[in-house]
Amino acid sequence: MNIIATGKRVYLREVKLEDAPFMYDLMNQQAWLAFIGDRGITSLDKAKDYIESGPMLSYRVHGFGLYLLIVKGSDKPVGACGLLKRTYLDAPDLGFAISERYCRQGFGYEASTLVLQAAKTLTNANLIYASVNKANVGSCNLLKKLGFNLHPPAALKSLGSEADDLLLYAKNIKQHSQ
Repeated sequence: MNIIATGKRVYLREVKLEDAPFMYDLMNQQAWLAFIGDRGITSLDKAKDYIESGPMLSYRVHGFGLYLLIVKGSDKPVGACGLLKRTYLDAPDLGFAISERYCRQGFGYEASTLVLQAAKTLTNANLIYASVNKANVGSCNLLKKLGFNLHPPAALKSLGSEADDLLLYAKNIKQHSQ
């Protein structure tokens, strides 16, 4: 088990094929479909395909990816959080999704804080982006709490009309000492 970061209540580890049932459930919840989008995960086999072509491939190619968020002690997954390499952005993008059964319990904040700390060693980027659906008020509030600021959306223009529903946030993760 490749643990990426550990917090007070949770830890983050790489997603494995055995996590397909959880990912299938998470990716078919109302909030995921509304704010992230339908990825066509209609079976456990498609969830496994997603894990192989998404997180697992990203770990190999970029050295980071989406991680499973696990509650310590129970080893129960409650969400996913990590860094994504978007073709339209020049730095990694923070992504997170918490199962609707565990929302509003601080897991998103704790996981995102762990990812931002790990990002300092997982990537050479000074900046981390977070692209979010404008209607996702909870995620926008979480990003502000994490210290992200609205960023000019020029990087999203290549998405065409799809960008109309998105906001782009950014945070400098490497403060340089003088």
